[in-house]
Amino acid sequence: MKKYFNFSMLMISMCLFTACPSDDDDDIEYYNQNEDVSPTESNGNDAQPIDLGLSVLWADRNFGATMPELQGQGRGWGEVNSKIDLVRYYIFKDTEASKAPSDISGTNFDAARANWGGKWRIPTKTEVEELIRKCKFICTNTNYGSGITVKGPNGNTIFLPCSYGSLIGTSNIAEVNAYWTSTLRSKTGGLTAYYFGFPLISTNNYKYPEGQETTISINSINGARSLVIRPVMDK
Repeated sequence: MKKYFNFSMLMISMCLFTACPSDDDDDIEYYNQNEDVSPTESNGNDAQPIDLGLSVLWADRNFGATMPELQGQGRGWGEVNSKIDLVRYYIFKDTEASKAPSDISGTNFDAARANWGGKWRIPTKTEVEELIRKCKFICTNTNYGSGITVKGPNGNTIFLPCSYGSLIGTSNIAEVNAYWTSTLRSKTGGLTAYYFGFPLISTNNYKYPEGQETTISINSINGARSLVIRPVMDK
């Protein structure tokens, strides 16, 4: 489905992967494609661990997604359950930020562990850095939308779908392609944590051709943003 939005929305979404300060992106909310999926349909029972030839196994789908091509459900950093007003009721809002651990992977603040159970957890910044260093990223179109195919050093692949967000108080949806890591960046001046993502590939003005290689980068943003998650598990 094509997404239409004005030029200002496009520029805002581009800031996530350019020189715009990540800590100033407080006016962005992220759209949950599967927000109405019941817990019994998105509890990770169907998720498969894929060996890309890395130190951890990566899930074949996003948290909350019923199939690999779908965006799934977003969460705030450290939020196990979804919240209608995440900015107002964020678990680590203001002075509560001092209570945030330096890394939430596998802890009580890990949405993947709490909802999917087993050994599933949010990837750490170090594990994402390994993914970036050792894998290739190829623009891919599917019947359900665009994204990137991640090809590991052993030849196995996973698909990361595009994710979408909007300005708070508007209905315009823009492509952002942002996934949480479990790693805290700072507790001062508003909690920020690291995320990883890839450039715009499916908008009208920035369409990457099928099969073209692209990149993944790591940046940081306020934790009270609802980003998608791609879980991992230890081998």
